[in-house]
Amino acid sequence: EIINKIINVTVIGHVDCGKQHYGIVIIIFGLVSELEIQKLKIIAKENKLESWYLAYLTDISQEERSKGKTVDYSINSININNIKINLIDTPGHKNYITNTMSGLQISDIAILVVSAKEGEFESGFEKGIAREHLLVAKGSNINNIFVAINKIDEKNVNNERIEYIKNKINDYIKTIGINIIEYIEISALNCINIINNNNNNNNNNNKILMDEIIKYTEKIENKKDN
Repeated sequence: EIINKIINVTVIGHVDCGKQHYGIVIIIFGLVSELEIQKLKIIAKENKLESWYLAYLTDISQEERSKGKTVDYSINSININNIKINLIDTPGHKNYITNTMSGLQISDIAILVVSAKEGEFESGFEKGIAREHLLVAKGSNINNIFVAINKIDEKNVNNERIEYIKNKINDYIKTIGINIIEYIEISALNCINIINNNNNNNNNNNKILMDEIIKYTEKIENKKDN
C-alpha cells in the first residue's frame, strides 16, 4: 500500500475519562488477534480490573497493568485511505505529565477525551488535569484538537448536559488560543460513533470520530518529522 501522508494523533484527557476508544480502534483494524484479546481479558480478571482489558492493549508494563494506570505513552499505527495514522495514547495521571508531554511533542493534532458522566466531567476538566493537558498541547504547537465527549450512554446524559460541557470547554479554550475542529459524542465502551462498522450503533447520523480525523488529515500537512 502506498502511503501518501503520515499523521501523529495524540489522545489526552483526565484519568477515568474513558479513553478505551483507542483500544477499540486497534481491535477493529486487526492490530491484535482475538487470541491476544482473550489473554488480556484473563490478565485483567486476575488483576481484578476486568473492564480494563482494552487499556491493556496499550498498557504493556506490569506496573501499568497491576495498578490500572497508564504510565508511559504508546504508539500504534493504522493505514486508512493511503494515510498512516500513528495513534499515541498518553497517561491521564498528573504524576506522569512529562510522559504525556513527550507524546504531544511528536504530535500533529490531539484528541481531548472528556467524560459526560455527572461528576466525572467536573472532576476531570474543571478540577482535574485535562486543562493542563491542553496547556501542554498548546506549548507543543498543537493549535487544533478534536474533543471526544465520552460516556454519552450514561444515565442523565442528555442534550442539555452535552451543551453544558461544550460551553465550559469553549470558555476555557478561548483563553489559551486552541481551535476545536469538532466535538464528537461517543461511547468508548459500547463503540458508539468511534468508527464506521457493523457494531457502531449509530442511528442518529452522528459524526464518527475516525471519519472526522481522516477528513481533517486529508486537508492538512503534518508538521512533525516521522
